[in-house]
Amino acid sequence: MNFRSTAAIVLLAAGAALAGAQTSEPRGLSLRAGIFLPNSTAAKNEAQNWPAIGLSYRLSDLRYPDLNNPFTVSTAISLDWAGSGGFSVTPVLYNYIQRRDSLYGFAGAGVAFVRTPGNNQAEFGYNLGIGYDLARGGDAYFGEIRYLGTSDGTVNGLSLQVGLRF
Repeated sequence: MNFRSTAAIVLLAAGAALAGAQTSEPRGLSLRAGIFLPNSTAAKNEAQNWPAIGLSYRLSDLRYPDLNNPFTVSTAISLDWAGSGGFSVTPVLYNYIQRRDSLYGFAGAGVAFVRTPGNNQAEFGYNLGIGYDLARGGDAYFGEIRYLGTSDGTVNGLSLQVGLRF
């Protein structure tokens, strides 16, 4: 079975599991998986989409909602990986997350370990994205769309992932 077939099966199974979900409260540990769509021609020549996995851990809640401010703010550290063939990116980022009910946005910065054919280096890395919680209580599923960037730009791209909070 090739990567596209496997990815399609995983995404369909995740979609079926998420279909009945509602919304969730944030928890400490989050695991996610999906696909990464690279921007650069060199990375696309390797593969149009790459497998992507990640985890994050919520470090702190900075503000709690009240009647005048329905937003909550938290910080988290994340570790991700996306790659195919001779290309990969492994960012370790400090993230700022702002949420209102089930919808949240995030931005993060840190170091990205980038591998390209014939080169391995640590660079400035960042991400920017939005997510939506899909379950309340019990299993806490979520979906995210994030743009992952590095100072070099060779392995920048869009990541589409689904995950589970513990």
